[in-house]
Amino acid sequence: NTPSNLLNLCIILASYMTSLGLNINLEDAKDKVTKSLEDKTAYKKFLEFIKYQNGDIKKLPKAKYTYEIKSDRKGYLGKISSLELARLSGELGASRKNKEDKIDYSVGILINKNLNDKVNKGDTIITLHTNKKELPIIKKDKLFTITENKEPYKLIYGIIKN
Repeated sequence: NTPSNLLNLCIILASYMTSLGLNINLEDAKDKVTKSLEDKTAYKKFLEFIKYQNGDIKKLPKAKYTYEIKSDRKGYLGKISSLELARLSGELGASRKNKEDKIDYSVGILINKNLNDKVNKGDTIITLHTNKKELPIIKKDKLFTITENKEPYKLIYGIIKN
């Protein structure tokens, strides 16, 4: 229920897919997508998919520990390194180095801010969920940058049409 870049991106992508699938204009498709989010139709369909695969969302594991990575200065959230987040996620237990390794499905990383959001010293930028009592060494400056000014960026660089 909070505006985010991920939500906006999902709405845009779903609108294009709906427009193509139903052969309707993009604006009408966006209205359908937004309505399905607001009235929980999309969520109900998601639960249906889980049920058809013999899953149970209530049985999803939860991590024992939560750690917050905070900003050490004020400014604006600049770049976020997806590569460094992926490495950190792996170190927390969310991936395998060998095929015999177990994946910990309770591990997760929540990015609490959007690019260009105002950040104060001490604000939580990233929340880590893990079952590991001790964290690996975390280099904040590799995970994200805090800039003095907002930096231009595009959520979508282009759309390829036939």
